[in-house]
Amino acid sequence: MWLGLDDTDSAGGGCTTWVLTEILRNLPSVDVLGYPRLVRLNPNVPFKTRGNAALGVELGHGRGPAKSIGVFGDRKLLSHARGSDLSPKEMEEVFATALGVVQRGSRWGDEGTDPALAMATRRPSEDFYWRAVREIVTPSEAVEALASVPGSTYVAYGSGQGIVGAVAALAWPAQRRTWEVITYRERSRWGTPRKVESTSVQEMETEFPETFLSWDGDTRRVLVTPHTPCPILFGIRAQRPDRLLAAADKLRSEPRERTVVFESNQGTGDHILPAKIGELEAGTSPSITGTVSAEPKVLPGGHVRFCVSDDTGEIPCLSFEPGKSLPRIARNLTEGDRVRVWGSLPWEGVVPPLKLEGIEILQLQPVEKKVANPVCPGCHRRAGSLGKGKGYRCVRCHRSFPPEAAVREPRDRSQMLGTHLPTPSARRHLSPLPRFLTPLSGNQKRSRRDLHSP
Repeated sequence: MWLGLDDTDSAGGGCTTWVLTEILRNLPSVDVLGYPRLVRLNPNVPFKTRGNAALGVELGHGRGPAKSIGVFGDRKLLSHARGSDLSPKEMEEVFATALGVVQRGSRWGDEGTDPALAMATRRPSEDFYWRAVREIVTPSEAVEALASVPGSTYVAYGSGQGIVGAVAALAWPAQRRTWEVITYRERSRWGTPRKVESTSVQEMETEFPETFLSWDGDTRRVLVTPHTPCPILFGIRAQRPDRLLAAADKLRSEPRERTVVFESNQGTGDHILPAKIGELEAGTSPSITGTVSAEPKVLPGGHVRFCVSDDTGEIPCLSFEPGKSLPRIARNLTEGDRVRVWGSLPWEGVVPPLKLEGIEILQLQPVEKKVANPVCPGCHRRAGSLGKGKGYRCVRCHRSFPPEAAVREPRDRSQMLGTHLPTPSARRHLSPLPRFLTPLSGNQKRSRRDLHSP
């Protein structure tokens, strides 16, 4: 059976991942199959914050060898690659236990807290996931997708919005996956400053190069710790799961109450879909291939704005200063450069600017740079500048020369070719890692394989 849940937390505290671990802690008579899942959804929706993540897990009676995917105190959390189904009575008992945990662990009364718990005998259609990660879907559509699975049920509170994430977490096909080990604090420390040594994070990242988004060298920031009063101590993300528990043990920190490894769509770029400019919709995350049609302009604060066009229209693109490496590249583009850009379109506005998550430079226009003022043919001396764009004048012969008379040579910009991403601290949870830069169409099928394999 499958359990999905969402929206138990709020900006004031709580954590839906912690609620799922609490459900697992209270279900010692059933086994986890594969990994619990942490699924990020459309980052542009206007009514969700803090990453828009939902949770899911498959449960059954495990068969074959088990592996450790976490720890609750002195007790290991084990997972099986395969297992047998639970009986209808067992499913009913599991759902009742899980619902009790959700009721106790939700931030009741906080604005935007609308918890939901869904149960299904199998995963709903993956089409629902692709819609939830790329557009807005309604609670009624989520209920309809869940109802297509025989034996499914759900409970949703408040606005009912939480059922969208609960069902989408189950519908996720896991075609592209990364993993995250999350450690949790002792309850007595919730809401207090976290204690994680930054030097140990840097050491861990060096020893475990498969990890990502742990440390930002540009800003000297630790990225594994949240900045909210939630129960999480730290989370380490990786492109393979096999050494994540060892990586977590490398961090020097305050005591940890529990640790669990999740599989996730973080870093996969599942929210991005190739699109034409003339067909763009607000609230989506398109990938656009086109030509730079207006020279970059540096805005107050260091943000960079430029325009990209294709055969259907033109759109302004914004690269924000906190992205560090991305605006540095953006300001060196020139009209005629061939690029692929991707990012988010907010819900506000008719034709909003594209807020960039990345740039791939496909082809560069030849550009010349000025190396010297022109030489006066009469006295063979360098002419003096009359100011930007005003040309030159020889101080001895008083001859004038236009701006284009300056001595120029080709400017080598070949190092700009390729893909450029923001500095790690400015990346979104779903922003694609280099190996996931080709967007999925949304209907490709994942090959059947061991649930424990990357």
